[in-house]
Amino acid sequence: MLGLESGDASLEQLRDKSATAVVIQVGTSVFGVLVDKVFRTEEIVVKPMSSVLRHVSMFSGNTILGDGSVIMIVDPNALASVVGSVDAQAELAHAASLDETKVEEGRTALLLFRAGSPILKAVPLSLITRLEEVSSDAIEHCNGGDVVQYRGMLMPLVYVQAERTARDSGVQPVLVFTQAGHPAGLAIDEIVDIVEEPLTIDLQAETPGVIGASIIQDKAVEIIDVSHYLGKLFDQHRARAPEDAERELRLLLVDDSQFFRDMLAPLLTASGYEVTLAASAEEALGLKNKGERFDLIVSDIDMPGMDGIAMAERIKADPNWGKTPMIALSSYSNPRLIEKSRAAGFESYVGKFDRQSLMHALQDCFKGWGAAA
Repeated sequence: MLGLESGDASLEQLRDKSATAVVIQVGTSVFGVLVDKVFRTEEIVVKPMSSVLRHVSMFSGNTILGDGSVIMIVDPNALASVVGSVDAQAELAHAASLDETKVEEGRTALLLFRAGSPILKAVPLSLITRLEEVSSDAIEHCNGGDVVQYRGMLMPLVYVQAERTARDSGVQPVLVFTQAGHPAGLAIDEIVDIVEEPLTIDLQAETPGVIGASIIQDKAVEIIDVSHYLGKLFDQHRARAPEDAERELRLLLVDDSQFFRDMLAPLLTASGYEVTLAASAEEALGLKNKGERFDLIVSDIDMPGMDGIAMAERIKADPNWGKTPMIALSSYSNPRLIEKSRAAGFESYVGKFDRQSLMHALQDCFKGWGAAA
């Protein structure tokens, strides 16, 4: 696409070798771009193209890195035009059946890595803010733990195994999580891969920090309990209820999956909520019939028996629970399902692994709660 003389030669080499592809989504069009090598991520300031180069449609601008080198920025829309019309792709996507959509969206993007042992570990990619490589010389010991200066702030580092320490030399791979604007890093040994697989827990685990084991690409992989580490990483920056709140807000979490209840409950508790768990819509409505009252309800949409939408309709019709704010959780990002959930009474619709969007939705409910109070 860049018109380089080496392009044809690269295609010939691919006949007998594997290649690196960067997957790009523009609108509903998803395509891969073959590249020679991936270096790292960068946050940049986009500068306009020189008038001499504006006729080159494949580039949208350029930037200057910290070392002074000038980097051209490829325009994803120009690449998409080579693949085909984005509008045509959208029409095809809209015409696809719901079952086909669910099969595709039932897969979860996972980061595979090693930390503390040769055993593969995984964490949902959507929970991670950034992947960084920190120079070992930049890691300092402060306040009883390792920290690194990160974007003008001190970022604490924790390790999957407590006895592990930072590397003596070279670079330290770090998974960066962010909550309420505060970064914290999980130091690991190496990043192995990013995959999209159905996330199914085959074996439950009793080890702290591990939810269970799953088969991913024909290998046994430990699924890391992110909330276990989030509680440590953000211990000093926990989100609290509004200053004018005289008590903890009671939150009802409804989900038929033990995996998601185990993942979200510690995070919500660490954020200052009094959390009650329900494994089904029927169990949640049973609490309503017993006279329980909650300030917030977070519920899965896709549950066996009575689903979350039917439950929401029952709740909104109740004089005692009808004004309780509700947030919908789902593994599927289907526009019709989103519209249907809002019509049933849910104020927000959040992906199950989208921790940041969930916390933002809860904060929006906080504002409404404070106004109502």
